[in-house]
Amino acid sequence: MSFVPQNLTIEEIQKKELEFSSLSLGEKGKEQAWAEMHEYFSQALIADDRKFWYSYFRWYTKLSWQYLMTREHEFITSMAIPRQLPMAIMLDFDVWSELMWYFTFKFPEEKELVIFYAQIKKNLFESQQVLGEEKGVSVMLRDIIKEIIVIDRQGNDSLQVAEMQAKLGRLFFPSDKEEIKMIFSENHDEMVGRFYDLIHFFMGVESDGIGYVVKIFENPEKAEFLEKFASGEIELATPVESIPTPISISKSVPKEKPIEKPKEKNKPTPAEIKKLVETRFKPNTEGEIENIEGVMAMLDSLAEEYGDERIRELYYFDEDSEKFIWNV
Repeated sequence: MSFVPQNLTIEEIQKKELEFSSLSLGEKGKEQAWAEMHEYFSQALIADDRKFWYSYFRWYTKLSWQYLMTREHEFITSMAIPRQLPMAIMLDFDVWSELMWYFTFKFPEEKELVIFYAQIKKNLFESQQVLGEEKGVSVMLRDIIKEIIVIDRQGNDSLQVAEMQAKLGRLFFPSDKEEIKMIFSENHDEMVGRFYDLIHFFMGVESDGIGYVVKIFENPEKAEFLEKFASGEIELATPVESIPTPISISKSVPKEKPIEKPKEKNKPTPAEIKKLVETRFKPNTEGEIENIEGVMAMLDSLAEEYGDERIRELYYFDEDSEKFIWNV
């Protein structure tokens, strides 16, 4: 089955959706479908994304973010953030958490992370991805970010914030699109709120502070930090106008003395890997992980990162019990 983008009717999208859902793991299944769509969209203009917004671009985004840990840095900076982020939000991905996990596992060197984060932020704030139309006029991601910046500078008036979130709801989930009800879940307000919080995060954290945030994310007390950040207990300083991005704010968290990090992380033990995976993918009440594909993608990424193929075999399907178990 081919996933080279072509125009589809709503009925054809529904039929193709069944094919997409039946794709298997590996090179002949989901990865092949992703590669076919990537070949098209990586060479297409950003305006072409909207032509296949509810079909191929949606499937492309879903596979990209499901297996984000396996994607190259350049893909994140050029595609996943400036072009796919709105659709990832619509597909109910927790974009912030996905990025934090990516930062954690992919950047043992903080200096490299700082550069990477700065590029992500720049490309996000300059994104020409179209979110939707307002009164017949296309609204780009960068335009919305500029409006959120203005609201922030004016003190985040509750009425202005509410109006902006209502506008985002109309842009993300237009009521006149039949595909919206057919494809996406109904927790639109939660998704819009998640997007709004994500933009505030990028507004509030400069590149020289991302290493600190990642350390907090890796710490069990991260929830307390995030709660304080969201509530404003961790204050933001005055915008630095000289930076060429639409806004640049330095956070007022205490800076730590720079610590030289080793070139490579020490390889975790199987038990430590199991703990990492189960932190990322919470087992259900029966102790089983439901997102098997996510686990496999994470183990593949770790195996590649540490050069140890045995990591891929730590979680496998046991024929006797007929379920996936740990080889730890």
